[in-house]
Amino acid sequence: MPCMGPAEPKPGPIVLNGMRNLVRAVLVFAALPLLAQPATSPSSEADVMRAVLQSQQRATRLRANKVILLAGATNTAPLPSAKVADDLKSDFQSKNAKAGTVAQMQPPVRIADVASLRGANGYEWKQIAEKYPEADMLVELSRPGFNRAQNTAVISATMVKPNGAKTYVYQLKRKDGQWVVDGLEGPF
Repeated sequence: MPCMGPAEPKPGPIVLNGMRNLVRAVLVFAALPLLAQPATSPSSEADVMRAVLQSQQRATRLRANKVILLAGATNTAPLPSAKVADDLKSDFQSKNAKAGTVAQMQPPVRIADVASLRGANGYEWKQIAEKYPEADMLVELSRPGFNRAQNTAVISATMVKPNGAKTYVYQLKRKDGQWVVDGLEGPF
């Protein structure tokens, strides 16, 4: 008869600070950030901004070796006279009373500190080109407004180019977990 050592312990629940089941602890811990998020999380806002920028990148023909810059702060201009539902308009207006930062959104374009280049009548392209010679366009976004169901968003985007600026209002719908441009009004 072969010599047998001590029996291997059977896998069982892992004890973590008095909890008997690690899986239950992990699930509770993972759910805490979801419970703490506001109705409109910053990631939802960033996802809407990212969808607009990606749409703009596809639609814009950039000159060789040029890039789109994104203003580092959101604009606070009122929503242009676009056809927008009241709940979207109300949320948009409340969020855009003060400028916010876009640094946390990790956009698909370069963020530029252009606040000092904005005058009473908007941006002066000559100053932008001096500071950012690789720029072909500057995009300034508002914060998006959402409907009560959080499945429709509206956002204002101002495109600044050497020949002037144009503002557009994008409406987006959430489809299969992604924000998709559903309507575009402008230029204003």
